[in-house]
This record gives sequence, structure tokens and C-alpha cells, in this order.
Amino acid sequence: GGGRGRGGGGGGGVALAAPSHLAQIARGFSEELARLEDPKAEKPVYNMLSMLAGEQKGNLEGATVIADILSRKLAVEGGGLPYLWLVDSIIKNERGLFLELFEQRIARMFLKLYHSNPQRRPKIVHVRKSWGGRFSEATLHAIDTEVARIDAEHLSRKRGASAMRVAPVSARPLAGDDSSHALAMAEAELTSGRLDPRRRSELLALVNELKRQHNHRHGAPVVRGGGWAGGPMGGGGPAVQSHYDGFGSGGASHYQQGVSGSFAPMQRVQHHPS
Repeated sequence: GGGRGRGGGGGGGVALAAPSHLAQIARGFSEELARLEDPKAEKPVYNMLSMLAGEQKGNLEGATVIADILSRKLAVEGGGLPYLWLVDSIIKNERGLFLELFEQRIARMFLKLYHSNPQRRPKIVHVRKSWGGRFSEATLHAIDTEVARIDAEHLSRKRGASAMRVAPVSARPLAGDDSSHALAMAEAELTSGRLDPRRRSELLALVNELKRQHNHRHGAPVVRGGGWAGGPMGGGGPAVQSHYDGFGSGGASHYQQGVSGSFAPMQRVQHHPS
């Protein structure tokens, strides 16, 4: 009868891999994935791995094996930025079932990497800013909210427990980068909708003070623009400045600032452009 047969039947529906093939898929992909352990891995390696994953994009069980391997690398084993670059390449170039599969996993993967790699956070966020329209607004909002919380914790450790109180901020202006983080955290908390009147008053005073400091340093008001592509500001959320300045503005791909300073996104029509 109808329905989906294993190995690709079902009249064009999603194919399911025969169980005997799943271990082979996992082993083959894992062996090739080890190439990313080489810090000199460049564009052809990412192209090859993306296309290898793409062989399973219409195969539910095979694609799930690939997604689970990459999820484990990032969310459990603490794999580095190259694995996120590979995931990014797969969802943009291979699409298929991978968009749905990584939708369920991407927040945990991304946030584990972001939390454990403070020195590489700008590059990690550079990947995030290109995901508008690929993952749901709810997923992106969850990522952005947790990133703001992690940034706030980082600022608190850097400046001490009193860094977010109004009086110390007034008495000792923060450096430009720190005040941007402080403003991001304060505005994100203001929009959370779970504040008592006293805390809201404190945060409003803090935001005004940080804007005053910015105006004093730069002679111009803080500009509140369009916001993160596909993220909370794209849906009317908080206009937060932090690592996220420039979200939604296009610009060079993160790959061009990534591996060896020259890695660019794979072009599907021409896999190995000169």
C-alpha cells in the first residue's frame, strides 16, 4: 500500500534509512568530521562535509544521525567554532530536513559554544546574525535573551557586584564597550515584563545614566535602529546594543573573518570558486 517505505519509497515522501545503514552513515561522517580538528582546515573541507551531510537531507533517519553528531559535538563535547561554521553551511546550502532538525537543537548548541568561548563571542554572534528567516523568531529570541544574560554576568564579574547599581555607574563612568553591554542588559531586563516597581525605577535611571555617558563621550545620542534580523527586535522586541550592532544590515559573511581569514560561504552552483 501507500506510506513511506524504508530506503526511499512512499511516492516522493521523506525517505527513511534502513537501520543497517545508520551505523555506516554515522561512522563515515564522524571520520570525515575529524578533519575539523585541524586548525588549518579551510574552505574545501567545509564544502566536502556540507555535501556529505547533504546526501542525507531527504532521508529522515540519516539526517537525524548527522544532526545528532553535530549537536553532541557542540552541546556536549564542547566543540569549537568550526563545528558551528559547518552547521551554518549545512542549513544554508543543503537545507532540506536539516532546517527542522537543527531548529530543535540550535539553541543548546549555540549557547554552549557562546558560554565556553568568551574570546570568540564576536565571531560566534556573527554567525547568529545571518539566521533571520532560517530559524523561528521564538528560537532566535531564546538565543538572544540568554546571550544578553551571559553578557550581563560577564560584565558583573568584570566590574564587581555593584557595576549595575545606579550610584556606582554615576560615580565611575564605564568604558565604551562596558557601557554598551550594561545598556544591553538593562534594556533587555526592562522589556522582560517581570519587574517590581522599585527595580523598574532603578533600571530606568541606569539606562538614562548610560545614555548620558554615551552622549558625553560621543556628542550624539545612542541610535536605536532596526535590530537583529529575525530576532526579537525584528518582531518589535528591545532595541539592544551589544555585540549585536549591525544585525540585519547584511555585510560580509562570518566565514570571511573565520578560518585563515579567508573562508567564504559555499556557492551551490560552484562548489570550489577560485
